[in-house]
Amino acid sequence: AEQLRAGARDRLVRRLGMGLDTGRAGLVDAVSVRTRRDAAAVDALLYGAGPGSVLDDASLVRLAGDLDSLISEVADS
Repeated sequence: AEQLRAGARDRLVRRLGMGLDTGRAGLVDAVSVRTRRDAAAVDALLYGAGPGSVLDDASLVRLAGDLDSLISEVADS
């Protein structure tokens, strides 16, 4: 899950024209403004629930789809 999220964050930073040193808050705010999604929801999608949370295969597939949708929304905005 973390690798999926890290890849999505990298793609979003590039699509938004932000520096690679962009922090969590800056990325979440930019994506939230661009997509009009709630910042807490964007944060949870991009950074997850934290250490110790384990996802099964179906959850990983759903996460990948949700991240792809977010990236598409940013690209289309």
